[in-house]
Amino acid sequence: MAAQADIKGLLERSDSLFEERKFTESFDLLAPHADGSSDDPELLWRVVRMYFRKYKDALSTDKKEAEQLAKKGFEISKKAVTLGSEIPKCNLMAGLMLRYYSDTLGRKEKMANLKQVKGHFERAVELDPNDMAARHVLGIVHFNVASIPSGVGFLFSNVPSSTYQEALSHFEAAERLNDEGLIQNWLLLGKTHLKLKNKPEAKKWLTKVTESGDSSQKVVHESLGATAQGTVFGVSLGMVQLDDLMCTGREDPLLQEAAEAKEEAEKLLKKL
Repeated sequence: MAAQADIKGLLERSDSLFEERKFTESFDLLAPHADGSSDDPELLWRVVRMYFRKYKDALSTDKKEAEQLAKKGFEISKKAVTLGSEIPKCNLMAGLMLRYYSDTLGRKEKMANLKQVKGHFERAVELDPNDMAARHVLGIVHFNVASIPSGVGFLFSNVPSSTYQEALSHFEAAERLNDEGLIQNWLLLGKTHLKLKNKPEAKKWLTKVTESGDSSQKVVHESLGATAQGTVFGVSLGMVQLDDLMCTGREDPLLQEAAEAKEEAEKLLKKL
């Protein structure tokens, strides 16, 4: 019992620091468990969150290190979701790490894993319909899959089906669940309305992006996997690329910053 109490206190302290955006301090608390040897799924998904954040930071400085971080995070995420299949965040993190680990495996493997990635996010939403982050990333998957050219899906097996209307429903849910507002979700709402040929709604959301203040916007990757207090998970999205299905434009949808989202919205508005 004492050990369980110690772990609970550790997780509470780590979450508190994470939500204060003190990422280094939060991860330092989890460092003794970074090997993934624990059998506590609540601890494991937070360790995976640590690897996801470190992966993001390493992308711009050391691609090889980033790949190693993605692989380790993926391995631990498999254990976490096996032990905690009924825990929403275990499913969310399993989907995220499979998606990023797939980047290191090549196009064919990425396409083959897409259905499983989508399944993890769907399970996370099923377990917790009020998880803003899960709604947001599932919307991204639906948007990207819906954007795959009709003839391309036949070249690969296990490619799931999606529609822009499904993407919209999740982005709208994410908006309802986030009191503070998420600039990247606004951008995605605008983009999805453009795909649905609803220009007035698209203009409304894209304008909201351009008029937002950067300092007031949290981004998804800074709040990823936060606890139920309502913090979020930050991102942006562009047009799907066959070579990078889960990424968009020049930036990955889960790694783009607020300023980049505003720049993209401004470009889209000029075309309306």
